[in-house]
Order: sequence, then C-alpha cells, then structure tokens
Amino acid sequence: MIDNNIAPVIATFIDKRGCFYYRTNEKGHHFHTFKISTVDASVIRLLYRLTNMGHIKENINGNGKVTYTWLVHSRSELYHLLTNILPYLKNRRKEAEEMLEFLKYKRRQHRFTSETARAAVKKRYQQSVK
Repeated sequence: MIDNNIAPVIATFIDKRGCFYYRTNEKGHHFHTFKISTVDASVIRLLYRLTNMGHIKENINGNGKVTYTWLVHSRSELYHLLTNILPYLKNRRKEAEEMLEFLKYKRRQHRFTSETARAAVKKRYQQSVK
C-alpha cells in the first residue's frame, strides 16, 4: 500500500524522470510498462522499497556508465501505483490517465479482441494528436 505521505514523493520522481509506454502487437497481446532510469542507484532502490512493486534492472550504456532502471510491468501493480499517485502528478498526469484508460481494456490472458484492440489504439492515437 502506498501511503499518502509517500505518494507525493513518488509522484515527484515520476514527473521528472518517469516514462509510460504501451503497445499492442498483431496477435492482440498488449504490453504496458512504467519505468524510471537514472545513474543514481539510491533513488531507484528507494522508489522500489517505498512501493515494493516492479523490479530493478542494471545496464551499462554506450559510454560505460551504469544506469539503474525501476520497471513496473504487472497490470495490478501499475494500476495500484497510478491510482495512488495520480492526484499528485503534474507533468505526467495526462500520460498516467491514458495508461489507466489503456488498462481498462485488459482482457483475459493479456489479449484484446480485434474490436477492443482497434478501439484502444484508435483512442490512444486520437488523444496524442490533440
């Protein structure tokens, strides 16, 4: 459970460094992810400990620096995270609302029907054009 005292702290990091992305492949599988990447491992570990969601990944980028990424893939964890921090988001609020809308189209075994896939993709692209 994300405490009301902790949610603004998490939202601040998400506003500055967060990235939401999702897609639907040709078979109707949908993928949704939230991530924050930085070279400061303590920030990533703190966010992971505060939420107890997702996992941490280490990468070495092209210039040899180690980057740390906090990833949340689970639909239920992502939904819980977004619903708790949404009131505190400023810069990424619209992206978070779009992600929540996308999660509503979830079907069994992470599949869309052809109609719901088209509707989700159409809605996503219509909103991003405006």
